[in-house]
Amino acid sequence: MERLTSRWSNGMANYPFGKLPEVIDRLAVIEDIMGDDYDLDRLRELVEADRDGRCVVLPCKVGDCVWITSAYGKQYNPPIEGHIQKFVVHDDEIVYLEAIIWMDIGCGHKGYGYTEKSFGKAVFLTPEAAKATLKGGQDA
Repeated sequence: MERLTSRWSNGMANYPFGKLPEVIDRLAVIEDIMGDDYDLDRLRELVEADRDGRCVVLPCKVGDCVWITSAYGKQYNPPIEGHIQKFVVHDDEIVYLEAIIWMDIGCGHKGYGYTEKSFGKAVFLTPEAAKATLKGGQDA
């Protein structure tokens, strides 16, 4: 997206003649994204971290419920429910996440490890997505 504003040598903001409606629309879009109580210092920090390669967008958060269709060669139909316990980040990608699966028999839990690439193949954020994949015959 092309920048609409510039700064004068004294630091004051400037916009091109005739572009005020576009500048206002752009600001409205940014405020719609940021919400009512945004923090520009935090936004700057996140943008700098992203440009620096220090940001990772996780597919979900620790504690979230996920549905698993396969683990270690075994397919689960219907999908089994699990909860994300941790993420491990290495270099520029999430290389490991652990989902704790509460077994149907109620005797405890078992942890399975997945990579980020497992999302949409063996690990799903909704039971509907997991069931649709199983119905399509795809195996992770």
